[in-house]
Amino acid sequence: MIPSRLLDQSFVWFSLRYGLELAIGLYGKRVAWLRQRGVLEGNPSVIDLGCGIGQYAGITEGRYLGIDLNRRYIDHASRGNRRPNATFRCVDAAALLDERTRCDLALMVDFVHHIPDELAVNLLRTMALLADRFVVNFEPVTEQVNRVGRWLIGHDRGEFIRPRDRLRELYHEAGLEVVESQGIQIGPITTLATLARRKVPAPQ
Repeated sequence: MIPSRLLDQSFVWFSLRYGLELAIGLYGKRVAWLRQRGVLEGNPSVIDLGCGIGQYAGITEGRYLGIDLNRRYIDHASRGNRRPNATFRCVDAAALLDERTRCDLALMVDFVHHIPDELAVNLLRTMALLADRFVVNFEPVTEQVNRVGRWLIGHDRGEFIRPRDRLRELYHEAGLEVVESQGIQIGPITTLATLARRKVPAPQ
């Protein structure tokens, strides 16, 4: 496995991710899943939490805001993406709430398995408040269909890879209604793709 200190270097991260896209469609399969559900129609505004080096900045022609706490990633993303509607900031999601920032879609990719349950619920709740339409999440799960996938999950940097049912429980605890949840195969790894939204209060 690649040491964490190297993955924190934006060029190493870019090279690794570019290679994985060519080899297994790391990004393309997720974007295709969203397009098939019509989520990207009309060029929605997007907040991308844990945006890394901005690999998803091109999913919309609408307003895109990528946020990440790694300054090297944000600097790399800012240099590499010149689209006028794309912005990158080194800030956490709670700060966006304070600023009353809103979007159509809140996107999280391979993020929740790096944080414990209580923090994950709080984060999902925050993203639900930021998103007018949907919260979109892609996460690896413990249920893997082959040995390679199980080995990779066992050696992932994230310490909180969860079963599918536990991920669904986190959405429920955060006040989110799961609209659709489906396992998609990205190379050897099974990833749970989830489309969720704020629960509508029952009529009195």
